[in-house]
Amino acid sequence: MKITIFGSCRQDSLYNDYEITKIKNDISYPHYTKEVIEIINFIKYDTIQPENTINIFRTPIMNQTPIYSNNYKNDFDTTDVFIIEISSKLCYEYNNKYVHHIIYDMDEYINNEVKNNILKRIQTDEEIENDIVKIKKELEHSKILIVGHIVTYEKGERYNLIKLLEEICAKHNILFINPVKEFNKRGYDINNMIHQEDKIMHYNDTGHNVIKTIYKEYINYLLSDLNYLIVYNSNLKKVRIGLNNDDSVESNNVDDGGYVILDGLDYNLLLSCGISNDIRFENKFLDKYNNIKCYAFDGTIDSLPDENFNKNINFIKKNITNTNTIDTTNLLDIIDNNDNIFLKMDIETNEFQWLEILNTDQLLKFKQIVIEFHFVFQESNFVDNLFTNLSFPISVERRINCLKKLANTHYLLHFHPNNCCGTIFYNGVEIPNVFECTYVRKDLCNDITISNKEIPDKVLDIKNTNNTDIYLSGFPFSF
Repeated sequence: MKITIFGSCRQDSLYNDYEITKIKNDISYPHYTKEVIEIINFIKYDTIQPENTINIFRTPIMNQTPIYSNNYKNDFDTTDVFIIEISSKLCYEYNNKYVHHIIYDMDEYINNEVKNNILKRIQTDEEIENDIVKIKKELEHSKILIVGHIVTYEKGERYNLIKLLEEICAKHNILFINPVKEFNKRGYDINNMIHQEDKIMHYNDTGHNVIKTIYKEYINYLLSDLNYLIVYNSNLKKVRIGLNNDDSVESNNVDDGGYVILDGLDYNLLLSCGISNDIRFENKFLDKYNNIKCYAFDGTIDSLPDENFNKNINFIKKNITNTNTIDTTNLLDIIDNNDNIFLKMDIETNEFQWLEILNTDQLLKFKQIVIEFHFVFQESNFVDNLFTNLSFPISVERRINCLKKLANTHYLLHFHPNNCCGTIFYNGVEIPNVFECTYVRKDLCNDITISNKEIPDKVLDIKNTNNTDIYLSGFPFSF
């Protein structure tokens, strides 16, 4: 495996265990997003003449020796993982190129002719986000991991940058390391990990050893390709709907009719897909969100199971599929003609064929989604045999693509293993065969961070069956 570092000496511990390309040491230690893009453009598109590199990139500035982009193309193209450290919002622009700071502020490398023509400024948050999106696109042939600076105080520009990077990376499905947070999670005092006399914040030997293990964990996460199952925290409060009392996972009670949702949003429509013999969720939801309509679909029953159902529920005896027939619907007419929709879906493997037909605009109609996924990682013949009347033959790859599609528009904010059907190991990670997910549209969430909570939630989650519960920790569910 080959790694390229767009960073600093804070990643040097990786040289002992991985094949690291020569790009960092030969070209530059970039600090800001536009500097990273400058390096990428130089390698990919020959945007800078060799003789001009001595005024732009760190190593040529220091050595006063030009470098040539074609020396790095193979390393760039064959990189498996790019590690990108973003440590500053300051940028330095010279002749429409973004340069390394040492030519501006380190006496031994200052070129006054260049310095006098450098525009030094602070990048806006929007610029940084746009840059990260561009970096992700330019590096789409590989995995990327973004790293923040060592920030020991919860205030100041560096802290604000760390928080911004956390939010941007969560929004765009990019793994992000906040070093101090990672040290704290593992019980290490950051002050024992760095050189105390060093204001720039560099690791001591102990710090390098610890951060190396952290990097290795994240690199393994990246290569497992399960980012679409990362669970996030947000500013929205979680509540459980569909249960009448204060029972929890610790009470040993069983309940397969409720879901954990995020509170504080409003809706125009509840779209309920899959009723069976339980309509408690729909009744409780409509009690909470007054005066909204509900369409409830289920082709396997003739009528709603509770005679005292909420008057706003309109029951339709149809199953959800990817086509409209006498007995089925694809829901597209309803979706296209409504906004602010809450979707609840449990349709026994048919979720995949339905999700495949939705475009991004249709997905964005859903403010919040609670959905049960069935046997995402099991081979098709297993699923077909289990659900002979419902299953539509879809490969594992296509099922996974459905989850990836959702992860592009919505945050996964709650994950609950259904303990009905055991687990499967996929890419070295144990995953429930059946699991419930709660998604919220990305523009509705703030304060996004990756969850470090164990699953199931001891307060909100309840076992679906009397089977032994399924406990999950570590990537992608919490870390």
